[in-house]
This record gives sequence, C-alpha cells and structure tokens, in this order.
Amino acid sequence: MSKLLFIIIGLALSSYSLSKELAVNESSSGLKEGEAVLLKVHGKPLYMYKVNEQDLENLNILDSHVFNSKRTPLVKEVGVFVVWAVSTKTRCLLKYMAPKTTTFGNTWLGGYYDPCGDVNYDISGRVIRTKEFTMNNYYNKYPNLKHPKAKHIEGTEIEIYNSGI
Repeated sequence: MSKLLFIIIGLALSSYSLSKELAVNESSSGLKEGEAVLLKVHGKPLYMYKVNEQDLENLNILDSHVFNSKRTPLVKEVGVFVVWAVSTKTRCLLKYMAPKTTTFGNTWLGGYYDPCGDVNYDISGRVIRTKEFTMNNYYNKYPNLKHPKAKHIEGTEIEIYNSGI
C-alpha cells in the first residue's frame, strides 16, 4: 500500500471504542496543507483534507454561496476535514478538484465534484449554489456531504468512527 494513499498507525487496523462503534486510527502526517487524500475506511471511500489559511478564507467567502452553511467539523488539532467521498444523492464517487479558474471563467475555490449529479461541494462538504463558484457553471440543491465522527488522539493520529453514512 502506498504511504500517501493509506496510512495506518500502529499494528492494529481497528479497535473498539467504549460505545462499541468500530473505529480506525488514521494519520494526517503524510498530508501537506491544501492536499486531499482518498482513503478506504470500513470499506467506504473517505476524503481527508488538510486545510491552510487560504482555505479558511475561501470557506468564509463561500458562506453566502452555499445552500446550507453548516460546515463539517474541523479536527482542529491537526487541521483536517474528514468527509465521506460519495454524493449525498447519486452515491457516486466524488473527485477532489484543486482551486483554479474554470473553462467558464468561474473561480473554483477547491473542493469535491460529483460527476454523476453535477454537484459541487466545498472542502468542508457544503453544496455550492452560486454558479460563479462552481466547476461546471451548474448547481443542484443536494444535502451537504456526510461525515464520520472523527476525533484527535495524539500527535497526528485521528480516530475515525463508522458513522454518518
């Protein structure tokens, strides 16, 4: 397995928390700021994205350009968002797209794109409703991305629970 694509901490692949939810320990140490990594956790695709200062500014810009302004909780100690990597409607695998100017001249601030439903999500998993901030000059009103419960353990370790999908 590639160290950049799937990083497991310790010898055990999983453990049980006190609430009996299946948990997996992951590390954000291989991620650089502004990078996303696609993982398989409990057999489900998941994105882990390490934020930088510009990302936080971009999220504030997008606050008035999303259908639902509630953000996925940031694992603050290590600066990552953790979201399930499937569309909330089509169940299609999402593609991470770095910030850029699109062929339509739109300002894409980075996030996830659902090629099956033409839906654009920001890095925190919110659906973008303003065409000028989308990848494809199109929007659909879908629910925000779902996210697992994730909590900081120590150092760069995060415990990810099999929940929220």
